Amino acid sequence: MIKLGTDDKKTFEGVGGFSFNNDAASHLLINLPKEGNGEQKGSDVLIYHLNSGKSQNLGNVREHSANKAGTHLAYSVDAANSQGNGLYLLTLSTNSIQVLDSDEAGYQSLNWTEKGDAFAALKMKKDKKIQAGSRHFAWGEKSQQSSGYSLRTCKRFDRF
Repeated sequence: MIKLGTDDKKTFEGVGGFSFNNDAASHLLINLPKEGNGEQKGSDVLIYHLNSGKSQNLGNVREHSANKAGTHLAYSVDAANSQGNGLYLLTLSTNSIQVLDSDEAGYQSLNWTEKGDAFAALKMKKDKKIQAGSRHFAWGEKSQQSSGYSLRTCKRFDRF
């Protein structure tokens, strides 16, 4: 990465992919390749703060997505033995993380609305009664009572 108008250069090794936090473009999100052969699908995401030059690592991230304004990063964690799996929301300006849901489940298909004021994800939990497991639809939305987001889930469904 080269800072335009200067000779400043920053190199990142072993990058699997990258993106910026949409409109704000204040953070570079770097996907690092998964290590090991475990069942978990998560890998590390390095967040590089463009203004400060500091890096922050998020571990075992399965999916991540910034809202349109680039103020929030929603991400799901898929860790070994499902410990710490969940749906999280990072406020990029304050670096604070809100745990929206945590369970021995998988979270996937994370998408923000066009406005960027709410997002949706699938929560997949193993159910011994159902061979394929059960699925829940979850969505996060900005709370009217506070500046935070809250998570809502709807009833389990067994087929798409």
